[in-house]
Amino acid sequence: MQHWRHLSQLLLLLLAISAVLVMLVMQAQLQATSHYDGPGQLVADQSIDGSSCSPRQHIMFLKTHKCASSSLQNMFLRYGIHHHLSMAVPYDGNYIGSPQHFEVSFFPAQYMPEDGAIDIFAVHTRLNENEHRKIMHADASFVTVVREPGHLFESMYTFYYLKDSYDGHNLKAYLELPLQLEKLYRKNRPKIGYDMMLFDMGVNITVNMTTDVVRKAVQQMDRLFDIVLVAEEMDQSLILLKEHLCWDYSDIIFFNKNVRMKYYRPKISNETLAKIRELNSGDVMLYEHFLAKHKMAVQKYGINKMADDVEQLRRLRDAVFKNCGARVMLGGNNNVLFEEYSDIVETFALKNESNIDCVMLSMPELQLIAKVRSIIKHKLKKKKTLAI
Repeated sequence: MQHWRHLSQLLLLLLAISAVLVMLVMQAQLQATSHYDGPGQLVADQSIDGSSCSPRQHIMFLKTHKCASSSLQNMFLRYGIHHHLSMAVPYDGNYIGSPQHFEVSFFPAQYMPEDGAIDIFAVHTRLNENEHRKIMHADASFVTVVREPGHLFESMYTFYYLKDSYDGHNLKAYLELPLQLEKLYRKNRPKIGYDMMLFDMGVNITVNMTTDVVRKAVQQMDRLFDIVLVAEEMDQSLILLKEHLCWDYSDIIFFNKNVRMKYYRPKISNETLAKIRELNSGDVMLYEHFLAKHKMAVQKYGINKMADDVEQLRRLRDAVFKNCGARVMLGGNNNVLFEEYSDIVETFALKNESNIDCVMLSMPELQLIAKVRSIIKHKLKKKKTLAI
């Protein structure tokens, strides 16, 4: 009997030890999700490629309208949060300049780091190279993204309700107007209109803009930007960006933002596309230049190697989406954390809201910028407290 009593006591002790160990493991898991380590933590050991180069962390990302730039912005801002980098945000909203060209005076002075240089600039602005360089590190990589102008303009016309600013003309009716009259409507919405990519890149758009002016502008952009991504070839572009920045696969993961629900994505006829491209002839020249450059870069990278790397990226992204318990929401989102500015785009819902990266991957632009702003303000408050 004494033997069984000792045995049962030993068993109870072992069970107690096991329970404590389980609690410690669970606590460690909770602690692991209480801080941000990037999406690589969601899929173990799939994001490291073993590269020996040093990551570039000084980036000027020019956000171009309706070119998947909000998705890329999410990627850059999360990277900045992960690595405790300084980032550019406005006092409020999501623009620092535009339609005016950027000036240093537009930047919130109290948000400027002590060394006078921002690590990552990834909010809406209108390019002004000399002024932007004044707040960036000397070795900053200049990055942007382009999109096929026909589909870009159609998307923009719907998303920004340009019909309301263009005398009630729907896209079809607008495109039937004389070309010069179409162009005159741009003044009704100075921040939005035809040749949108060139406008974001700082080019002054005029009714009689010549081919020579556009060609010189394209040459200037080619000189300035270290890499230009192509929206229609986004995964290939991300692999090229990964190589340029010496980042890991986990660094280039994002969930697509501002994707219109299918109902709001009408099919566009070839005739309509041709009319849009005629109106946006400057953007067409810009896009075709960088599309050709992208194709050359892919050839240089290696067709087979690119296919393998794209497949690896897609596998990791799908795994992160699954592990976050993410799903696409059609229609309104009751969770203000994931509610989009526009009611015609998809949003996300999560099962795993305890993981900060899952949350940030799903956040729309305004909410993520607000988070970055709150981080900056917290640092300033902490610094002020320590100085007392």
